[in-house]
Amino acid sequence: MNITINNQQFEKTSEILSEEAVWYKGSWYKPVPKFKEGDWVIFWSESTQENHISRIKEWRSSNWCRLESGAEPFKHLLRKASHNDIWVYLQKVAKEKGLIKGAKVYKDWNEGSFVTIVQEHNDYYSETDEFAKSGIVLYRKGKWIEKVDPLFKTEDGVDVYLNQTTYGVNSKMTLTGCYNWFAKEHFTKNSLQSNNKYFSTLEKAEEYINKNKPKYEILSFKSSVNSYTFRFKNKYGLFPLGSSYNPESRLNEFSEKELLDDTWYEIHSVKRISDGEIFTLGDNCKTDFLKEFKIEEIKTSSENNINFLNHTKSLSCELERAQKILLPKLTFGGYDVRCDLYNASRVKVVCKGEVGWCEQISNILAHNNNLLPFGNVSTKKQTNISIGCIDGTIEELEKIYQHCLNLLK
Repeated sequence: MNITINNQQFEKTSEILSEEAVWYKGSWYKPVPKFKEGDWVIFWSESTQENHISRIKEWRSSNWCRLESGAEPFKHLLRKASHNDIWVYLQKVAKEKGLIKGAKVYKDWNEGSFVTIVQEHNDYYSETDEFAKSGIVLYRKGKWIEKVDPLFKTEDGVDVYLNQTTYGVNSKMTLTGCYNWFAKEHFTKNSLQSNNKYFSTLEKAEEYINKNKPKYEILSFKSSVNSYTFRFKNKYGLFPLGSSYNPESRLNEFSEKELLDDTWYEIHSVKRISDGEIFTLGDNCKTDFLKEFKIEEIKTSSENNINFLNHTKSLSCELERAQKILLPKLTFGGYDVRCDLYNASRVKVVCKGEVGWCEQISNILAHNNNLLPFGNVSTKKQTNISIGCIDGTIEELEKIYQHCLNLLK
């Protein structure tokens, strides 16, 4: 049983007596400390000139104590903190530490797994000195649980934590794989590949690829001022000056962006990536609504796409919707004939390995002479016509010539 003398409580003791002890009714009594280790106290701070709350970390009877805040305010201790004082203070600290609704913390104070705080409602349990939210103990006897910070944020805005899977997409719009960030000590910002973008799900990664994957490749530009000036893409991905395709040429080369920004040049031909189809100015096409048109202009769009324009018909068609109108099959003497636009004024004609030119066919049709040149051979005219060792008809040669003229348009 304790006794009170001059508002100071004393408790019975059998310890070695001190000068603070008193003899009362045949027994020694020592003063009962007002505070002890673990007590929450309100104290006055000289530095901030205001009251603060903290927990006693060390207490000695020689008028000295240290608080968990680091202060040593023995003579400024005012009173023990009430349950409400502690509760309000811990709420404030929890908010400062980011331990709020939606935050993730290590489950049972174990770094191996984590849980999410799902509500702001909180409680303080004075018997065990614990503060909890959503049934998760965040504070216990001077120690706070560790908040789990995300390793990084994906392109679709999702925070990534340990043992969470992401999907990578590289600069070529190719899925690079599935990544599982399983160990915090192994993760640094350098773990993220610089040419990769990361997404929270496979669906999000594929959606990004479909939206950003190149739909086309520009193969050549044509001068909008001089119709005889072309720039064909070389093997270095640049566009040198030249009247015909030469993958090795480095003559006065420009980048694709430079030419797109140059009003003196327009796109001459493009390749559709999905099927490899090549479209060139002047090609006859049709839309998926079966409207036929000739490509008069090729323009890029802000949606990573190409539009074909026909100003005559006030028609615009996206690259993916365009279908080339198949050209008639050309033959001569039973052999396939291929006609390629060499430059703005010449068409190359190939038949059974023999290479000639549109203007040579024009000359052959215009004259009845024998021994007119076509490539490295000569012609012979009788009822039909022979080019080298190939016998064909005038009608076949006229169809080839007409097709050459269409290409030159």
